[in-house]
Amino acid sequence: MTLTTTGHVDVMRSSDGADWEVAVAVGIILFATLVYIYVSANFTALMLRMQSEIDRYRTRIGQVGAHAHGIGLAPRPRAPDA
Repeated sequence: MTLTTTGHVDVMRSSDGADWEVAVAVGIILFATLVYIYVSANFTALMLRMQSEIDRYRTRIGQVGAHAHGIGLAPRPRAPDA
């Protein structure tokens, strides 16, 4: 039986000393929430780090291409065929 089951509070009130069950359930819920937050935050940080590295790579490649084009090493763009 879970804490969300209809009528569970009535069962809890009629039993003797069952407050520990609620305390354990709340503890498990808090622990599961913290684990979920930890995993989600680490996954988000990983994605942001990868995006940052991709942006740095694209910037460096753009600089190399601009330099190569400036000294005449990069091929000129072709004119569109008319």
